[in-house]
Amino acid sequence: MGISLLLLQTTQIIVVGDPHQSIFQFRNAVNALDHEFFSDAVTMHLTTSFRFGPASAHVANLLLALKGETTQVVGGGARTQIKTALPADTKKATYINRTVMGVIETALFFATAGKKIYWVGESKSYQIDDIADLYWLATGETDKIKNSRITNEYQTFDHYTQVAEDTKDIEMNRALRIVNGYDDLMAKLDQLRKMTVKDESEADVVVTTAHRCKGLEWDNIQLMEDFPDPLDPEMKREESDAEINLLYVAVTRGKLLTAVNSIVISLMRESQRRAVAAEKEAARAATLESYA
Repeated sequence: MGISLLLLQTTQIIVVGDPHQSIFQFRNAVNALDHEFFSDAVTMHLTTSFRFGPASAHVANLLLALKGETTQVVGGGARTQIKTALPADTKKATYINRTVMGVIETALFFATAGKKIYWVGESKSYQIDDIADLYWLATGETDKIKNSRITNEYQTFDHYTQVAEDTKDIEMNRALRIVNGYDDLMAKLDQLRKMTVKDESEADVVVTTAHRCKGLEWDNIQLMEDFPDPLDPEMKREESDAEINLLYVAVTRGKLLTAVNSIVISLMRESQRRAVAAEKEAARAATLESYA
């Protein structure tokens, strides 16, 4: 629809966007900037962000280099610190998960510790009731299940478990981890609901998926460990690029302190390894050319 409207215009058109923030392919979203309508457009790069500083920009550039991007992001904001974990005395932080079930798992941990939780996009959109229904399926108390979808799709909890194992579905396996990880799960879920607040300013902890955090920013963020490896050889190129985009979006949400996960650390090392290898190959080629 957006491109169709542009095609009807006769005046000058200015389009602003970041193709590396294209993260909704699973909803059939496309990068409009790739449309042939823009094939002869003049491209100008707005590379400086004032949300974060040089260290965050360095991490972002290493991630994007894995996609072949050579234009450098510039961090013009405060000197954001990059760490592997948030300091214990961090007063308030936002925890960014890849999966919905990962968000619930994070929220359960902090609610159990007596922390007030704010959910980006409201808690009801995070399928907490689905966890309860899966618990009742596991205990055989199917009369307590609220959403009949789960019993329509899975005859038993063992059936659900088998499907999760066979498909390697990230959300399903995270849900199993939650259900199997708490003996008093229903009490924990009640505690989670009690510790949920509607005003972010009242929260001790903010939780969100990486998709929901796009366009937002916080002083302190932590990337959680449920992101897949974009360099997994079994992952298709378009899926890999989408996962790198998602990590790029997530890692650039922090204004003052960003704690990265093991996947980002691994990707940074691989990006640096490739850069060194490319430099050596260029030097070798230059040497050979000088003898030609």
